[in-house]
Amino acid sequence: MESNWIDKAVAWLSPESAFKRLRYRAALEVLSSYDGARTGRRTENWRTTGSDPNATIGSDLDRLIQRSRDLIRNDPHGTRIASVIANSAVGTGITPQADTGDPGTDEIINEEFKFWSEECDAEGQLDFWGLQHLGVRSIVESGASLSRSRRRRSSDGLRVPYQKSITSTVGKKNPGGKPATRGRASNSTR
Repeated sequence: MESNWIDKAVAWLSPESAFKRLRYRAALEVLSSYDGARTGRRTENWRTTGSDPNATIGSDLDRLIQRSRDLIRNDPHGTRIASVIANSAVGTGITPQADTGDPGTDEIINEEFKFWSEECDAEGQLDFWGLQHLGVRSIVESGASLSRSRRRRSSDGLRVPYQKSITSTVGKKNPGGKPATRGRASNSTR
């Protein structure tokens, strides 16, 4: 840290105060800066761009997704990395708990969730926690996942007439052709 004229004046008047001042300034500098933003010998040739990640990836996105999928499918290290990330993010599953303020209502909602969580997959393969894991794994593998909500008819025989499906976004069009906003796209069709 470079001394300014105030530091030099304080040092001339009171070396002890100057020492304390410099110590506190150094501590403040450490607390208020990012290591990655520092300049010096190790970062002098580091050239960065100010563009957002989507613009930086640009036309390389499809190739990156293909390579990521290939690594996960054909390389044990890639497979392990995808599993570790998905398991760390989801763990044993994120379980919602009703909190309406009425214990009786909360109990009913939580019981209904137990039933729904077993039949929530529109494909009929996974439970609620399996869908969570599939969604995160799809994000690791291809950068995104698409969660589709499906209202069901009462004739479908489901206790709760609502299901979810999780798919990869590769090759998928946004519903109704509308652009996605912050990763979400929706339409009003049922």
